[in-house]
Amino acid sequence: MKIRLYTFFTGMLCCVMAADAQQQKDSITVQPKAAPVREFTREVAAPGGSVFRIINTQYNLELRTWDEKKVRIVTTISLANVPDTFDNDGLYALSNINLKSFGKLVELESIAYPSYPGLNHLDEIVVQGYPSKKRKQASATTQPPKEGADEITVNGYRIRRDSVPGKSPEPIVVQGYPTPQRRKAVVAGKDAGLQDSIPIYRNQPVNKVQGIYLPENGASENSWTRTANSYRKMIVYLPKDCQLLVHNRNTDITVNDDLDNADFNLATTNLGTRGIRHLKVEAKLFNIYTGDVRKADLDLSSGSLIAGTIGYAAIRSSQAEIDYDGGDTLVLRSQSDRINVEEIGRVSGTKNFGNLRVGKLAASMDIEGRNSNIKVRRIAPEVTSVKINTRYADLRLPLRQLTGFRIEFNGDNSAVYSGFRPEATDSNGKKIIPSTEILDQKVPASFTLETGNGKRTSLVITCPNCTVDFK
Repeated sequence: MKIRLYTFFTGMLCCVMAADAQQQKDSITVQPKAAPVREFTREVAAPGGSVFRIINTQYNLELRTWDEKKVRIVTTISLANVPDTFDNDGLYALSNINLKSFGKLVELESIAYPSYPGLNHLDEIVVQGYPSKKRKQASATTQPPKEGADEITVNGYRIRRDSVPGKSPEPIVVQGYPTPQRRKAVVAGKDAGLQDSIPIYRNQPVNKVQGIYLPENGASENSWTRTANSYRKMIVYLPKDCQLLVHNRNTDITVNDDLDNADFNLATTNLGTRGIRHLKVEAKLFNIYTGDVRKADLDLSSGSLIAGTIGYAAIRSSQAEIDYDGGDTLVLRSQSDRINVEEIGRVSGTKNFGNLRVGKLAASMDIEGRNSNIKVRRIAPEVTSVKINTRYADLRLPLRQLTGFRIEFNGDNSAVYSGFRPEATDSNGKKIIPSTEILDQKVPASFTLETGNGKRTSLVITCPNCTVDFK
């Protein structure tokens, strides 16, 4: 009996060890080798007052101003099997960067990867469960994968395995990255089957994972492609007096010096700047950090803005978070976002959904909208008027700092909290006895109140179905 048990456990142990050995055999663990890099430069003339336009999707940009009347770029290119005989001009030609000058227009374009076939790919790749081999040169007419085959392309490598026709293969597992999550996809109005889409975080070799499932033959093609390389950076030197126009996607921008005029069109971008006299931004999926701005025209969607003082701010925003120290004027067209200003002179515009918080209001406020929270921490005695026309809102307008004020309030089904007793009035301004004194009589939700002598702050509030706090 003991011999049989010993034989049984010994056999089980061998099976487990064999399975582990097979699993280790199927899983290749190789660290990607970093390709050598070489630096190159390029410069063109930029007369005084030039317009400098940048179109970029490939490099993290660092912008620096200087006293020279020219634009210079300094960057690197990753090399693999490239002869050492390539000089500065040869590297520039390979880079697919285009820097050119037309009179007072200078244009820098970087929207394609370097053209040399040995550039910008990983020497080795790790795919759990599949062998790794180099990708063959692509022909002029790429043939689709054969029926029952599974192709995986990972930064220059293609791996193939057999697949059962008509049956979905298991998700491809790339070591160090999340497993693909599949979902239904529709292309041109037709069901395209299941599709994989996984974000990969920064400072990793690959930024996006995409896959297409082919239901007609049970094959799956997964392609790991780079949308940006967080290790590649370009330093750009530009004249101080130029006007900057930037169209940027999927990379970061840092501006190390103050600018006079800058216009940014951004998507999936982090932008950091110092002071700018005139700033214009149109951005979605963004993070922006900027210093003091004299005048800003901002069109923002789904991102975050943190700034110093903005003298005049015109903001059109949706699903954004905006924080800045303050300024003279804020003009809003805000939808479903959060805006926080420490100190502002005048505020006007529309606010629908979301929050608007003001630390100190110094001059006036005129806001329309609905379903928003508008809260002011302090109203200065110098404020002339506060006009709010909204509904389903939460308002906080403290009056304790005011020496005199006049309130005109209208709002059915609203709760009002104050340090005074509001007296309801009818359409002719006559006082109505509170409903607590006359039963079964509905009192109109409106009142007028004046306090103090001399200069008064006017508050005209129309807010049905609201909560209003005057304390």
